[in-house]
Amino acid sequence: MKLMYYTFDSNPFAKELTDLFGNIFLFKKLNDDFEIYKKEILKQKPDFIIGIAKSPRGFSYFDNNCFNEFGKNKKLLKNGPEKYELFVPKNIDFKTIDNLMTRKSFCNWTMYKIKNFLKENDLKTELIFTHLMEKDLFKLDKSIRH
Repeated sequence: MKLMYYTFDSNPFAKELTDLFGNIFLFKKLNDDFEIYKKEILKQKPDFIIGIAKSPRGFSYFDNNCFNEFGKNKKLLKNGPEKYELFVPKNIDFKTIDNLMTRKSFCNWTMYKIKNFLKENDLKTELIFTHLMEKDLFKLDKSIRH
């Protein structure tokens, strides 16, 4: 199974993610970095892309949707679908949340742009996004690799 991971330059445990998963793409400048990441997706053709951000809550969770929204009601893609469903692993006890609170976040921006790119290029790659507590890093690693 081929996996690609990404997180954000602002993630306080980016180094730990790199130690655990190996090569992690760091988003810093969204548009510029997305162009680079798209090329990597086409080159690697992964089975799964796993996006990881620090949880703003007291628990780890998966986002089950991403939305065509960023900022103050701005559309990411003028004629794009309102939302996309994301893949949620079943073998881990994280909660699943309907990304309602983070529609205007960088997390949602990357989820939506990546999912749309996968659809446009007819790639079978599944996208997973988790907001993670640092204490759950090993739990995520174990569930993804099994």
